[in-house]
Amino acid sequence: MGRSYNLTNSLTLCGREAMVELPKGRWTTFQLKKLVFFSNFFWFLITCGTCYVIGWMFLQQIRIESARLAEKQQAYELQQQIDRLAQMTSLSAGQTLQLAQLIQKTLDTASGQQRAFLSAIVPMAIRLQTVYRIPASATVGMAIYESRYGTSVLAQEHNNFFGIKALDPNWNGQKTYQQTRDSGVLTYAYFRKYPDMQSGIEGYAAFLRGSDRYQAAFGAHTGIEFISTILKAGYCPDRDYASNVAGIIERHRLAELDKVQDMLATPATNTASTTPDPKLSSANTLPSYKTASAFPYNNRPTLP
Repeated sequence: MGRSYNLTNSLTLCGREAMVELPKGRWTTFQLKKLVFFSNFFWFLITCGTCYVIGWMFLQQIRIESARLAEKQQAYELQQQIDRLAQMTSLSAGQTLQLAQLIQKTLDTASGQQRAFLSAIVPMAIRLQTVYRIPASATVGMAIYESRYGTSVLAQEHNNFFGIKALDPNWNGQKTYQQTRDSGVLTYAYFRKYPDMQSGIEGYAAFLRGSDRYQAAFGAHTGIEFISTILKAGYCPDRDYASNVAGIIERHRLAELDKVQDMLATPATNTASTTPDPKLSSANTLPSYKTASAFPYNNRPTLP
């Protein structure tokens, strides 16, 4: 028996099904574009951050290598100065080793810029001690206090590490007009200007030696005694000067440097060991004072 179909009903049914709305997508075109933008931006930030970290690590490595080279050069210069001091004062091999150990004790009390400044000025201070009889602890302590470890404008730009003014009419050197504070009052004054660090340190010694009122200080055996004597003679009106410098001398064990005078009074013998100080020879942490060439000894005139 055959089955009959109602074509009208079938078409009607199809039409109804065609009119049924399909479910809409969860993301619109605008939302998809926004998602793609932020995704790309996120990966861009990650890429930039990675490049920055790699570049920073590369620069740090360059700085480390440069510091190592500078340290080796500075340690070599320091050892050369110790040898020159030994020759100038006719020290024996044992006394030279003792001198290197005294300097090392002072250097071990500081790091960074402070250590670099100490490594530059300590040999100069010892030279002044042997020639002018100024205790090395006084020279170093006063220079640190006056110049803030060589960072003051007078020290950095004019090699004046002691704030010496150009008031002496017999001064024929260069001058610089700088702001200063006298007895708490802000004012301006002329200060002496030196061509290099060595000249500035020697200028300090010549300034004290050239004044009659400071002559009593040159018999002092310690830096504290020397400073107290020149302060009583009118060197500086700062009431806290002596105590501040005394604190610096104690902090960096600078009184050990004054023992060089006793060392010179001892007859030189060559029976002691000549083994070099491993700390000095290994160039441990001797950062540059200004630059690697900040040890101004080459082509330098000898002390009188």
